[in-house]
Amino acid sequence: MRALRGDAWKWALVDRLIANGLRPYPSNKHTREALIADRNAVAMVNSSNFHVFLMEGAPVGEAWLDQEPGGLGTNVEAHTVAVIKGCKHPDAARAFIDWLLEADTQTLLARMCGDTPVDPGAEHGTVRPLARIHRMDVPLARITELRDSTRAYLSAKGLGPAKE
Repeated sequence: MRALRGDAWKWALVDRLIANGLRPYPSNKHTREALIADRNAVAMVNSSNFHVFLMEGAPVGEAWLDQEPGGLGTNVEAHTVAVIKGCKHPDAARAFIDWLLEADTQTLLARMCGDTPVDPGAEHGTVRPLARIHRMDVPLARITELRDSTRAYLSAKGLGPAKE
């Protein structure tokens, strides 16, 4: 959001969220528990964590932010995997990555973990398919450039990593 709309817009949004009672929780598990115990109306979590809530039987629904035409889009986090240069078993590592990217494996990860399949041929079940997610158009390098200053700003506002 900061990369697309600038500091003034983003920090004003943070101030409005804080004024409305925003608070961090130390983990996804704590967020799930607090949703009920603290009588929160909303919890902001990633898609796979929403699906964990759903699989646990929690009475939850999902809303994807800024999906309207011309909207900002939603940040989509990536799980990454790589073959390390000089590793002992590069062929096995490549085979493992190929297996992770197979439609059947992607279907399994969607059903068991709520992960969004990257293979359009995978069955996504209740998980929104990647093709139906309007994503923010920001290069990862730009997000990385803003990471440390964003963390510092949020920590100064009391939104640093939550303590258990």
